[in-house]
Amino acid sequence: MGTYYLPKILGKFKGLNPFIEIKTFIANSKATIENVLNGNVDLAIAGIPQKLNNNLVAKFFHSERMVFIISPEHELTAYKSVPVESLLNVPFLTREMGTITRTIVEKWLKEHKLHRNISIELGNVEAVKRMVEEGFGATIIPEIAVKREVEAGLLKVLDVENFNLKIDYYLIYPKNTVLPKACRAFIDFIYDKS
Repeated sequence: MGTYYLPKILGKFKGLNPFIEIKTFIANSKATIENVLNGNVDLAIAGIPQKLNNNLVAKFFHSERMVFIISPEHELTAYKSVPVESLLNVPFLTREMGTITRTIVEKWLKEHKLHRNISIELGNVEAVKRMVEEGFGATIIPEIAVKREVEAGLLKVLDVENFNLKIDYYLIYPKNTVLPKACRAFIDFIYDKS
């Protein structure tokens, strides 16, 4: 979200509000939510765990399709539709614990008895993409994060049977707190239907 989706929105907002100073911090969902709770940031955009702290407000912001990614040279790219059982020997690369992406992916892998295939855990999306590109295995990742690589032919989206995951992102801020004027302007901007 912070690397691939938010910059365009922040650019438009800054263009309309040139005198507002914007500071961004990019971290996994768990750390992002903790930063809001601790008062380190005024608001955040993140995936949320099943149970959100009662002191926070979460407003739906964006839904992103998840895609199953592999190196274009992998033999599974020959399939038009990949049966789940064909993935039994494919190593999986994942993000670190604390990311909502990791939670969603682990749940899907467990449901399909593939959770033991997790072979490498990496601290950021770019590292995951590079390892998959080099043929170290497959990953499940938000579509926006691999758009350029897929278009350039560096990574391939697999059509896996019964695979239909998405990740929902929310705007998160403290409950019963008066947000700074700049934050309220940003909230109005991103939810403006016009």
